[in-house]
Amino acid sequence: MASDVLIQIEVQVLSNEECGGAYNDFVGTTITNDACMFCAMDDGQDICQGYSSEPMIIRDSDGDI
Repeated sequence: MASDVLIQIEVQVLSNEECGGAYNDFVGTTITNDACMFCAMDDGQDICQGYSSEPMIIRDSDGDI
C-alpha cells in the first residue's frame, strides 16, 4: 500500500566490495557488472511499498544536491 505522504530515509552509499557482499548475502549470487550500479543501505532502513522507483538524492558537504 502506497503512502499519500512523501517518506524519506537516510542511507549510506556502500563501496563496490560492501555492495557485492551484501548482494551475495541477500540474493545468494554475485554481481556481474558493478560498474553500472551502486548500493545504499543502513540498519533498520528500507524502501516503502510504492516507492521502489523513486529517485535517490545525494547532497554534497555544502548541502547542495
